[in-house]
Amino acid sequence: AVDLLSGQDYLFDILPVIALELDNRPGELARIASRFGQDGININYVYGSVAAPDGKCLFVFCPEDIEHAAKIFEDR
Repeated sequence: AVDLLSGQDYLFDILPVIALELDNRPGELARIASRFGQDGININYVYGSVAAPDGKCLFVFCPEDIEHAAKIFEDR
């Protein structure tokens, strides 16, 4: 992918992310975002998707401090 994007003169960046599987219910994203905030970790961006209304959600977070953020969620 890097070679393809570079070959077409696209601007892009490669950053480490954390992917978390969450329950598909109101407040789950807020709960996880609060965990980042409680530890003083800024979220650069986040995106997510859900396979089915009763399924799990997959959210991908790009925190400023990846090592610190990874330690928070090691037990998940």
